[in-house]
Amino acid sequence: SAGALSCRPPPPSLWRFSLTAGNGQLFVTGGRDQATGDMSPDVWMYTPQSAIWVELPALPRSRAGHASFFADGSIYLIGGVGEKSDRVLRYVSRLGRWETVGAAMPVQVANAAWAKKGDLLIVAGGVRADGRDAKTVQAFNIKTLKWSRLAELPQASSGGALGVVDGALHYAGGFSQSTQKVLSRHVRYTDKGWRERAAMPQGRHQMAYAGSGAQFFIIGGALGGGFYSLFTGSNRAHLFTTDTPANGE
Repeated sequence: SAGALSCRPPPPSLWRFSLTAGNGQLFVTGGRDQATGDMSPDVWMYTPQSAIWVELPALPRSRAGHASFFADGSIYLIGGVGEKSDRVLRYVSRLGRWETVGAAMPVQVANAAWAKKGDLLIVAGGVRADGRDAKTVQAFNIKTLKWSRLAELPQASSGGALGVVDGALHYAGGFSQSTQKVLSRHVRYTDKGWRERAAMPQGRHQMAYAGSGAQFFIIGGALGGGFYSLFTGSNRAHLFTTDTPANGE
């Protein structure tokens, strides 16, 4: 790739980074050093075929807790914490550089759930700049480089999961600061807003997740909130399919 710097793996103490995949490669951006709390501007690319990490040009500014997407051959970063993290960053691989695109996020959030649906990069929930959870669902169009808003989530939360299942957005789990509860709630987006679906067997947040076809995968995550999230990691995986009956429907 243009602008590649060196071959070395990301530091093992890195957390709050963001991971996305495209063109058969994995991309790790930003994050924090677990020991010092310092934010990182570093970017790595992993190629499974050769099993090596390649360091790419660093972010213009350090960022953590952000969303990342691979779309149309470019990496997009949205939200998070750090200087100017309300702006969308795009990495153009053929030029080997990062650039700012579009306007600032309508509501700046970190630790949101994210998914790509067509030309829309969508972030749901998260923690606002004032430290409170958000209900907002914001969409950035990679063709027009403009923002739009979808109907708000039924409950403000952060660290949830967002996926596209049979062409529809699904949001599950998360942590509610107002109730201090880890959520098992699962909702689906329709033309009438969000509607309840079958809840997860266990509440969790900060999990890995993916929507694929008619399936929604939830992997790992924390069962406890706040301080206890560090000690309540789960090794379980849950799978929702559209054959699962909906709650209340």
